[in-house]
Amino acid sequence: MGMWGIEPWDNDAAADLIGDLMDESSLRDIWAAKLAGAIEEDEPEEIRACVWIFLQFGRTYVWPIDYIDEDLEVAITASEKLVNDPDLVDIEGMKEKLQGELKTLIERRR
Repeated sequence: MGMWGIEPWDNDAAADLIGDLMDESSLRDIWAAKLAGAIEEDEPEEIRACVWIFLQFGRTYVWPIDYIDEDLEVAITASEKLVNDPDLVDIEGMKEKLQGELKTLIERRR
């Protein structure tokens, strides 16, 4: 087994397992469709759920490599939309939370 880091996905066995799971579940395709629909319908709760999914899984060796850069930019754009949503940022602590999530996504740019 080859390990190259300390994260749970930083080894050959985990990368293979997660890759199989992502392929077999079509999670990325479902995510992309749901996020596009949520943005089109202006559904901030669903947008946030999609951003959260990408925050959890949008990493090298986890997210499908052919889409990771493009989907990161989509997630950043969606997150910016949330940060600027006046209804969401009125909730105590929400603006700071959303800004932190956006910062995390921006830091993942290569």
